[in-house]
Amino acid sequence: MKLAENLKKAVLQAAMQGKLTRQLKTDSSVDDLLQKIAKEKARLIAEGKIKKEGGESLPLAPERKRSSATPSPRGTPPKTPDNSPQVLEENSESSRQRTTNTRFEPIPQEEIPFEIPENWRWVRIGNCLEVVMGSSPESSSINSKNEGIEFHQGKIFFGENYLASSGVYTSKPTKIVNEQFILLCVRAPVGKVNFLNRKICIGRGLSGVRGLGKINKDYLYYLLKTYESYFNKEATGTTFKAIGKDTILDTIIPLPPIEEQQRIVEKLNSILPLIDEYGKEEDELVALSQNFPEDIKKSVLQSAMQGKLTKQLQTDSSVDDLLKKIAEEKETLIKEGKIKKDTTKAGASGRALEEITQEEIPFEIPENWRWVHFSDVMDIRDGTHDSPRFFDSGIPMVTSKNLKNGIIDFSNIKYVTKEVAEQINLRSNVDTGDILFAMIGSIGNPVIVNKDREFVIKNMALFKNFAKKCIKIEYVYNFLILQQVFLRSIASGGVQSFIALNVFRKMLFPLPPIEEQQRIVEKLNQILPIIDSMAVYGTKKKAGRPKQEEALSFIRTFLQAKKQAQPKTAAPEILELKTKAKQELPAAVKKYAGLMGVTYNRITIRHQKTRWGSCTKTGNLNFNCLIMKMPDQVRDYVIIHELAHRKELNHSSKYWAIVAEYCPWYKQAKQWLKDNGQELMER
Repeated sequence: MKLAENLKKAVLQAAMQGKLTRQLKTDSSVDDLLQKIAKEKARLIAEGKIKKEGGESLPLAPERKRSSATPSPRGTPPKTPDNSPQVLEENSESSRQRTTNTRFEPIPQEEIPFEIPENWRWVRIGNCLEVVMGSSPESSSINSKNEGIEFHQGKIFFGENYLASSGVYTSKPTKIVNEQFILLCVRAPVGKVNFLNRKICIGRGLSGVRGLGKINKDYLYYLLKTYESYFNKEATGTTFKAIGKDTILDTIIPLPPIEEQQRIVEKLNSILPLIDEYGKEEDELVALSQNFPEDIKKSVLQSAMQGKLTKQLQTDSSVDDLLKKIAEEKETLIKEGKIKKDTTKAGASGRALEEITQEEIPFEIPENWRWVHFSDVMDIRDGTHDSPRFFDSGIPMVTSKNLKNGIIDFSNIKYVTKEVAEQINLRSNVDTGDILFAMIGSIGNPVIVNKDREFVIKNMALFKNFAKKCIKIEYVYNFLILQQVFLRSIASGGVQSFIALNVFRKMLFPLPPIEEQQRIVEKLNQILPIIDSMAVYGTKKKAGRPKQEEALSFIRTFLQAKKQAQPKTAAPEILELKTKAKQELPAAVKKYAGLMGVTYNRITIRHQKTRWGSCTKTGNLNFNCLIMKMPDQVRDYVIIHELAHRKELNHSSKYWAIVAEYCPWYKQAKQWLKDNGQELMER
């Protein structure tokens, strides 16, 4: 278990034992508070607003023995012969008769789990809290058309602290709770809690818990969080575990004075965010220790491909001029018959930039870079896919199993005849400086060829650099190292996965100036060997590896540089908007995706200066946190706009027809963005 989680539990437990705050003699009496609770509950029962639960006794922990010199706690009511405090009732006889069952009874000593301050009391939940158990409404009444009241069955829309919108409603609500209640999950996972800020209907997986007698709601929230493990232990069931109402009502809890409740809340509000921040750092460290060096390598390569690893110089040459030279070189080689003309749509180099839509672009790059299709800058071929007859000697045939750690391993090789090799080489002759990339089976493992013998390739993508003065092949190699993870994720096939050649040709490629390509290659040549050779965090040092201090120093420098490279937008309002977006947008996206019949992958929230949202080919959605400042209908339009790209990755008339179907007000929303968008972006 994580240290931060253990620390948070320890702090919450200390708070509930009165060890986190100072006890003050000036605090009001808990016994007076219990009298108020008893009166309020009796009134609510009489008014039919809550039901009577059993005998309605109000048990307390037995009084501690005190010497005659020790005064009783301030405000303690007179004692009955059995030494339990007497409830102070209204003067009317009828009132006394109505609440005769609301007496205080001692809680057995063996039930008390830990010591609490003398001016606190142990009480049962059933005697000081209102508990509403959920009940599912008729299935025919459940809808997504905003008809009736919002409905929640379980904790699926629980946020970090507050409940997010479900987008599901019922026109025939059963059990309703409002912002006065804390939500408690009573079916697996049992014990999770969330705040409410609106009225909802709850199903069988939830209960609502509300304090009586002005019990502090925030204190109650923190208190219930400490009882998660207890409720889990008490849960029963085979298919899934659950707790019933009796279990909740019979649970004993510590009740401090009202003033102490507030002090506890204030103290926890100041401490827990610090633990959460520590937890984030701990998560990073744990992830680093588990996945290093692979994850840090990916992070470094991603930074390199976004221009964040090196300094951009105004003296660099123009990429547009570079593209013209590449196009001219390609055209010359096509005319000479040295390379074939690419007839795919992505291969039309003159139209490459125009064909890449904003929605296709996976991440931002520097202004002086350009996005191009991979086939615009590489001659892309593949080896044979036939299965020739093999011999004990002849010309080696390289397959995916022979690509290992950036080299070709000839130790386990098969051979073909010279005649077969010549036939294969007509389409895929390999030269020094080419890149091989496995496209079937174990996809990836690129190798820059340093040819020291003749060989042929099978089930292999071959990337030939036809414009060597414009493209650094080492830059392309590092791009493919990063890209191979994505390519594996989209590979087709059942028993044996594969990547079609056309996928490589249409792949988007971030093209920097030639000078910047060289700087990136040099920087990666410095960094990647350190990452590859250092010991994994937390393991023993191995011979031949650089000192861990050197490697860790690099990591600290790199992570710090990444932080400095990030836009300085961590203003309180932006942080608040990001939090709100993470809580509310997933439910809205899920609702509209269901209505539109589309799927999506992950949702990312950013603070951007140019876009409200985007949708990638793989269904990853990105939203600007500033959309939380928009009117609801405009925000919904942005969501529908991006989800519509799951059907049409363009802005054609067919696309706008889809938007209009699910967002009839889209023209008004677009006008609002036109009138107000720029001002909002500049926040």
